[in-house]
Amino acid sequence: MERIAIIGIDSFSISLIKIFSGKLKYISAIDSDPEQVAKIQDMVNYSIVGNIENSETISSFLNNDIDTAFISTGKNITASIFAVYHLIEMGIKKIYARAISEDHAKILKEMGIKEIISPEKDTAEHLFDKLSDAH
Repeated sequence: MERIAIIGIDSFSISLIKIFSGKLKYISAIDSDPEQVAKIQDMVNYSIVGNIENSETISSFLNNDIDTAFISTGKNITASIFAVYHLIEMGIKKIYARAISEDHAKILKEMGIKEIISPEKDTAEHLFDKLSDAH
């Protein structure tokens, strides 16, 4: 994973960008909200404002050398599903998608996404494990 695309800029993807910035060769990001794009533009190689539900926008945004994509669209499940669909159609092999609900996770799984991220649930499970090990 050296060249990634971040699709949708929310608090989770901003955290990803902060961690990945300076450690990867290339990071690009897209969101429909200019204010969100402005928050990360100095941390990525390429960023644009665009409709991530539109296949032409996603296609023109993606660089052929992108090997991994992260989708994190906040509460917009529709945008998440469209973005995943377009990435699959374009042949992106490694897709990580943030799910905001169990139903969202089920839909992503049905679409063939193996890497489904639920930050709140994952953090809670990690914290429980940590607390359990302490006793």
